[in-house]
Amino acid sequence: NIGYIGYDMLYINVYKAQNNIPKIVKGYLVKFENIDILRGADRRAFLQSIVSSLNRENYDSSVAPEDLSENFDIVLLNVPEDKLSRISSKYKRLGPSFTKVDITRKDIIERAWKNRVRIDLLKRGLLKIGDRYILEEDVLDRTNKFKRAFRVQAAIIDNSPSIYVDPRIRVMIPLGDKGINQADEMGEESKIYVRVLPHWQKGILIGTTGKKAAEMQFPIGNKTFPGHKYWRIKHNIRFIKPHEAMLNVYVAAYEKKLPYPESCVFAEFKRRASLPDYLKKDPHTRVDESLHFIRKYFSSTYFLGKKLIFKGPVTTADLCYHEYIFPSQTSFQVVVGNGMTTTIKGLHKALRRHGPYSGRFDGKYVVVHYGDEDKILKATLSLRKIYSALNLGELTPVSIGKAGLIDTGGESVADYTSTIAELRTAIMEEQEKVIALIVLPDVYSSEIYFKSRAQLFERVFGAEPIPAQAISYTALEKVASGHQSSYAICVNTASQCYIKLGGTGTAVWILKDPADISIPRVERGSSCYAYHDVSRRPKIKASATAYSALTDSYGRYIATGAKPIGGEKLTPSNFYDILVELIQKVSVFVKRYGVVGRDKRFRFRRLVFAKDGVIRDEEANMMAEVITNGLPDERKPPIPQLLKKIPMLPEQLVIDIISVNKTPNKRIFKKVEDKFLNVMEGTAISYDENTGLLVSCSSHIGTVQPIEISLCEHLCLNGGSIPRPHISQIMDEYYRLTFLNWSSVFKQGKYALPQILTQNLGENISAGVFVPDDMILL
Repeated sequence: NIGYIGYDMLYINVYKAQNNIPKIVKGYLVKFENIDILRGADRRAFLQSIVSSLNRENYDSSVAPEDLSENFDIVLLNVPEDKLSRISSKYKRLGPSFTKVDITRKDIIERAWKNRVRIDLLKRGLLKIGDRYILEEDVLDRTNKFKRAFRVQAAIIDNSPSIYVDPRIRVMIPLGDKGINQADEMGEESKIYVRVLPHWQKGILIGTTGKKAAEMQFPIGNKTFPGHKYWRIKHNIRFIKPHEAMLNVYVAAYEKKLPYPESCVFAEFKRRASLPDYLKKDPHTRVDESLHFIRKYFSSTYFLGKKLIFKGPVTTADLCYHEYIFPSQTSFQVVVGNGMTTTIKGLHKALRRHGPYSGRFDGKYVVVHYGDEDKILKATLSLRKIYSALNLGELTPVSIGKAGLIDTGGESVADYTSTIAELRTAIMEEQEKVIALIVLPDVYSSEIYFKSRAQLFERVFGAEPIPAQAISYTALEKVASGHQSSYAICVNTASQCYIKLGGTGTAVWILKDPADISIPRVERGSSCYAYHDVSRRPKIKASATAYSALTDSYGRYIATGAKPIGGEKLTPSNFYDILVELIQKVSVFVKRYGVVGRDKRFRFRRLVFAKDGVIRDEEANMMAEVITNGLPDERKPPIPQLLKKIPMLPEQLVIDIISVNKTPNKRIFKKVEDKFLNVMEGTAISYDENTGLLVSCSSHIGTVQPIEISLCEHLCLNGGSIPRPHISQIMDEYYRLTFLNWSSVFKQGKYALPQILTQNLGENISAGVFVPDDMILL
């Protein structure tokens, strides 16, 4: 059951040109002798502006790759010799020199193709906003915040110019005078979160600059332009008016305050909010819209002198990709109490009969609320009964308040935080572990959610952190009224309360077979998973924090961890410190929880270090270099040497570094009787040995979004050579970890358990919550 090759015809949202690229492309390497901009980002940006200008005149070109940048600046492809004089004359002041070459490198040709696609779309009235293209007229329409958008990714596939196209929605909420006035009043204490054009970066609105667009000057090369002209020349944004107000926005990614035209600043979309169902496109609609987009915008596209004709969507067979099907929820087995096995579908009944894997946990609860006390009391009693019925243990109210209920007296953030501060002292006298149920009102719910957690997690006057479980007042009303969803709400809430009361080593259920069963020549059950990301608090000059969550290969929770790292880039020193801390935490866990179930020994032999998002080649190389050679200048020894030196650590260890991209610009469809449909969960494809797509969760509305997983590095420390796993085996391992979503008993989720824990940890860190290492967040 580690996955087998499927036989259904699958399609990918890629559209390939029927023209192949010649094996040799005639071209020129160009050097500008008179550019007075130093090397670095500014120089590359200037060169890119030249390339964009050349592309607008239908010359295919790209900035020279890094390894050629010492001697050359740009590359011209398929430019006739008689056109060189025109190009030379246009850039005469920069002193161009041309070197004729035969171009065979795919990376140079692919960069030129990406430039061609981008410029052709801009010429046809589309704006690039973040990773999406949107019609300018839609951006200017302030009556509808849901903008039609397309994610477009150019690539060279099988020696053919190709385009991934995915119709999307970009939520662009007009800012309005109220938000601007509030930011003016608060200044650097502002909490007006925004997005800015053109890159759709997150920021904090600080207020107005007091100047108009025409009154501010911005540099491009060695010239300066007024704001409305600068944005047109630099970013192709043509709707900036000379009299438009300029706003100050602190952009965390750049770590500085920058001026933006008012029409380029939009309010941030509400956290955890989702699109309305009517905007979620089914597969057939998505393919239809993509085909229309290709016909409309690429029917007259030329590249390397040839007109391109596209076909698609393309089958996986045409791309020579391999297909796999992994076990479904109906057959996948897990272990609950008393060592009993069940399928995911039979999980709820098994819990009622046998209880959770880790045994019963009794605890006390306090309910912090504002609203109808009788309803909340009735809903809380239902939750207690279901906690008991699932054999999780017994929940009883603390001895303060009315049956453990504490009324905040209001629904503001201050009402909740003041109430929590007061009850912390009273809870200290409780002997059993206490969990706080935070009933979120309809207003300020997000801020109350995080502020309440921050106060409960804080260690004050010797008081230990208190785990928190949030539940909306609307959900409690459904429970109190016996709504059809009330039972599921109580079951899922009870499961989360159980995990939070149990902490390290706890699991409602675990996998019958460890997730690493598919990994060749690795001791079964010896793997641990650390999912890693970097977050920055939405506050001016706040430092970034790297954070991780750990589980073992059966699904037992180990720990979380966070480390301030300054900037958002993972430096060699920070990576080394994080890795050593992870290995130490697992080693301590092994000492205490070395037995799984009744008779299985858990020995730590493999660490999977997974990063949320894409890991670039240079970053992967840095990680491998740090692991293998350490950091001698900082007196940090190689990891293999450290493993041998410290008895607590495993002497031999395999480290696999993987990237998990949650939202790649790729979709998988199947076709039945000329209609495109969603594929079943557990469907996967591999492009090659190292990268593939996995559909880990089905969807009845819209189109499933696959996850793109890549194996970036495979390192064997102090042991024999363990073969590098195939990406299908890594995807199988990831897929097994998605069956551990303890917050959803009746339906498993899309992401692996350690990734869910990491995402939740990141949200809390971003909101300024300090999370203790042993505090699980679901």
